[in-house]
Formats: sequence, structure tokens, C-alpha cells
Amino acid sequence: MPAIVTFTVDTSADDGDDNLGDTVAKTANNEVSLRSVVEHVNANGNGNDTYVIDFLLPPPIGGGIPGGPPAAALDLIIPLESGLSLSTNRRFEVVGTTDQNVIITRGVNVAANVFFSLFSVPAGGGLTLRGLQLTGADRSNAAGGAIDNSGDLTITNCNLAGNLALEGGAINSTGTLNISDSSFINNRGLTHGAIQLGGTGITHINDSLFVNNVAGNIAGVGGGNGGAVAVRFGAVAFIDGCEFRHNLAKNGGAIYSSVPTAQVPTLTVSETTFNENRAEGGGDGGGGELLFQPAVGRLQQQHDQERAGEEHLQREIAQRHAVAREEIDHALREHAPAHAGERGGDEGLRRGQRVPGQFHVPVAQAEWLAAGSAKLRGTDASAA
Repeated sequence: MPAIVTFTVDTSADDGDDNLGDTVAKTANNEVSLRSVVEHVNANGNGNDTYVIDFLLPPPIGGGIPGGPPAAALDLIIPLESGLSLSTNRRFEVVGTTDQNVIITRGVNVAANVFFSLFSVPAGGGLTLRGLQLTGADRSNAAGGAIDNSGDLTITNCNLAGNLALEGGAINSTGTLNISDSSFINNRGLTHGAIQLGGTGITHINDSLFVNNVAGNIAGVGGGNGGAVAVRFGAVAFIDGCEFRHNLAKNGGAIYSSVPTAQVPTLTVSETTFNENRAEGGGDGGGGELLFQPAVGRLQQQHDQERAGEEHLQREIAQRHAVAREEIDHALREHAPAHAGERGGDEGLRRGQRVPGQFHVPVAQAEWLAAGSAKLRGTDASAA
């Protein structure tokens, strides 16, 4: 039966497991580090269990004075000297705090010519991150600065900021990706910006913020595609309730989507705002907010055709409504004298006043009008 196994990290040190053959995940200093847990589970865990990693934070400072400020929580900063690579068929859940007091970053003593992702998730592996900050990663020779995902990745209430990679400064994902209530700020991919999506995985990004992400070189010149998100190679992405501000690229300042024409692309963006994103363009490029390359252009063309058809339907409905209105007006004029006399010299019927009797609108026309109006509202008239 699957179990949930919890480890509590009690140090910021990046030391490994001192004895992979024992039943604990401790370092030579008898501490539990993030790395020692990952190494221990990789070596001794199984694919049925979920391994939860939480953190013992430093004691807060201040507080305790009546009427004074509350105690201030201290950050736990974990500098990594190399990347944390998860094993296939291992599922990790790394849990920080609602205030994101746990910060995982690249160590300051790592040589400038050493590049790695903070986390690497293989196909068949799973990683959930909650309440964390991931910052300072550098994988400028490959994809996925903070995270390189080929498995199943979930990110909730996290902040990914200031990460760098060749592609996907914050995340490169060819697997399944779910992001919610998170922020991506100042990440940079030299060719594709904060997040690069590819492969056949499905991505959902909900209620998240993208600010000042760049696809381009260190000078801030957007030479790449998709400052915040690049959807490539047939990836399927749904973006809902997000905000994109001040992102930069050569093509698709906020979002770029392009795949081989033989594959079927899907990018759905809803309830999302774009503000002052910029694309430098050139040639067939551009797209300050979004850019769809020809493969995805088929979807845009279909949307344009559907919209043109809808506008035509609106015009035809308006015309038929006008004809029906004229028929009713004509009937009103025919009935008005008789009813005016019956009402003892009434000044006559006014437009919009109910008239006794029946007025005939052809059934086919009435059904057509109802069906057309329902289509424009996105409802099924037959189900009403």
C-alpha cells in the first residue's frame, strides 16, 4: 500500500548522505540536508511511496513585546553546489512555507564555468514544490535553469526569479507541468524565456504572474522567442487567469508558439492580461504580446473564419429582426383603429403597448432567430 514518508531538513548545508546503506538520511554532521534526503530516497526508496520534505526554519527574531511588532520569520537559504537529480519512479514533495521563507539557490562558490539545473526530474519521476523560492540558477549551456522536467512537475505558491538557461531560464518541460499561484520574475533564456514547453506533455498555468522575463542576451536585447512562455514541438498548454507584464523577446514578447506543421499545436489563453510586453521583431517576427507561427496560424485562421461567420450571422439576425419588427408594426397599424374605437376615443396604441389579438411571425423565421441568438450566446436553443 502506498505510503507518505516525511523527512524534515534541519540544516542549510549542502552535504550528502553519509551512509546510503542505513535507514536514515543524515550527513556526516548528523544533520538532515535537502541533498541527503534526495540521495537517500534515490537509493532506498520505491515507486509506490511519496516522499515529503519539509523544513525546520531558524527561530524568528523579535516579538514578545506587548504592542510591538510581531516576530519576524527568518529565511532558510540552501545554496547548492551541484544540481539535485531525482531518480526515475521516485515522487518527491518539497514543502516550504506560505511566505516562501525557504530559498533554494546556486552556491556562491560554484565555478563560473559549471552549469546545472537546481532540480532535474526524469521521465517517470515526480516533483511537487510548494511555498519555495528558486533563484540564481545558471544553466546557460542547456535547457532548464531552475528545473529541467521530463516527468511530472507541480508548482504551487512558488517564486522563480533571476534564473538563467540557454532555453527556459526558469523551467524547461517536456513532461507534465502544473503551475498555480506562482510568480516568474527576471528569468532569462538565451533563446526561449522563462518557460520552454515541448514534447507531448500537457501544461496548465493558472493564476500566476510573469514580469520582466527575457528571451535574449545578457544586455537585455530580446534575441529569442517567448519572453515569458515558449510553446514548441507540439506541446499542449492552457494558460488561465495569469498576468504578463514587461516581458521581452524578439518574437512573442510574452508568449510564443510554434511547432512543426505535421503536429497539432494547442495553446489556450483565457482570462489573462497583457501589459507592456515587447517584441523587437524583424522579418516575419514581432508580436508584442503573443506570436503564433504558421503552424499555429491555422488555428488563428480558423478563429478568424469563425468570427467572420459569427459577424455575418449577427448581421443576418439583425436584418430578420427588422423584418419581423416591420410585420408587427404593420399588424399594429391594422388593429389600432378598431381597438381605439372600442376604448372610447383612446388616442391609439403606442409602440410597445400590448395589443389584444394574435400577430403571426412565421414559425421557420422564429425558430431561425431563436437558434441564431442561442448560437451567439454559446447556448443550445433546443436544450432551453
